[in-house]
Amino acid sequence: MTAYIIVGAIATWILGWLWYQYLFPKVREELGGADAGQGKVFVLSALALLIFAAALGTFMRNRGVVDMADTLRLAFKTWLGFVLPVIVMTWAPTKKSVNVLVAGAGYWLIAAVILAILADWMIL
Repeated sequence: MTAYIIVGAIATWILGWLWYQYLFPKVREELGGADAGQGKVFVLSALALLIFAAALGTFMRNRGVVDMADTLRLAFKTWLGFVLPVIVMTWAPTKKSVNVLVAGAGYWLIAAVILAILADWMIL
């Protein structure tokens, strides 16, 4: 496994913990807080981040990204076209507040940018 995938997944996993622990604690509580099977959540999020990091790096390699602006555009377009629709469709039928949607979408946007920058730095 390429180093950027592991480094990126770890970095964004830590970001997720900080994001929900300190920036959006009310959202964390709305999602079930510490009693919501955190072990399962941590493992599944780590796997999701590994897959996302690998996919984003592959997109970048196949697209022929040439500079940081191109990297950031690809990260945003990947988030906008693939991640955001899934988040919205998953959130829509729930009775969760819009803050849950904003926190989740914001986290994945920042994760996409971090992963793209790391991939750009390590593979290009």
